[in-house]
Amino acid sequence: MSQLSFRGNKYIVKKGETVLDTLLAHGHNIPCSCKAGMCHACKMKIVQGNVPQIAQGGLKDTQIEEGYFLSCQCKPQEDLCVCLPIEIDKKYSAQVISLNKLSDDIIQLIVKLKKPMSFHAGQFINLWKDNYSHRSYSIANLPGQENLIEMHIRYMPKGELSSWVFYKLKEGDIVDIQGPLGDCFYHLNKENKTKPILLAGTGTGLAPLYGILSDALKQKHQGKIYLYHGALSDKQLYFVKNIRQLIQNYDSVYYIPVALKASGFVKDVVEGDLDKEVLKTTDSFDGWNVYLCGDAQMVRKIQKQIFLKGASLKSIHADAFIPHA
Repeated sequence: MSQLSFRGNKYIVKKGETVLDTLLAHGHNIPCSCKAGMCHACKMKIVQGNVPQIAQGGLKDTQIEEGYFLSCQCKPQEDLCVCLPIEIDKKYSAQVISLNKLSDDIIQLIVKLKKPMSFHAGQFINLWKDNYSHRSYSIANLPGQENLIEMHIRYMPKGELSSWVFYKLKEGDIVDIQGPLGDCFYHLNKENKTKPILLAGTGTGLAPLYGILSDALKQKHQGKIYLYHGALSDKQLYFVKNIRQLIQNYDSVYYIPVALKASGFVKDVVEGDLDKEVLKTTDSFDGWNVYLCGDAQMVRKIQKQIFLKGASLKSIHADAFIPHA
């Protein structure tokens, strides 16, 4: 029998029991639904130890790398220490280094962590205004850059957090961030290194996509990469110069800015619907790795279309943004 550690307590896992069975039997309120490994509601994180391979069946490679497993499918073969995902995300203190306007309603916030935090470009963190108010923002930069975290934040009218960032936060201020969270990041392995990549998003969904693109190039990705960034107007597209500078020496990377209305503000913009332009990329997305970020409705729409055009659900990484303050 194995010993299970959870929230400072230790329990014996009886023969035939899963991690979920044991924790429920001891009165812990663990999220769960189907108990058959289908819904993923009981997903937990490994703190110490190794879980059987079956406990990570159906999870994305990025989730496995982060230590996630399905507690309803995990019958431990050794002692384990586990936690709920949210419980491992501690707060880090950081100092505001710069606040730069990227467009009329988007600001680039860069903070410097006082202590190193392990993360992947494309994941997200929670930015805390005080002990009660926080919002989630994606990480646009690579790790290892002097403990910096870069976020792109859109101003929301009457929004508590975005108004605070735009009008009250200043260089030198100390803030708390929590994370990292999410599995929308570049996963390097021999198989993925040659697969074509689709990156598509709207608005500040560009932040994680830019981070993922930067990481893929740093890791010397060998397959083709397509980055689509969509907006209602080309005046709402941003970071265009940065992207074009980043990819200027890569013949296998394609940047396609898309706008419903093009006024000539952005050179070589494609006028049209983002989802329709994305679908023109290839006849089949079978064997592609796909990253979709931004407006939730658009993400769901493209996700469905990409799946119907051959992409496997395991290869689609989505980070849907629900409008908030």
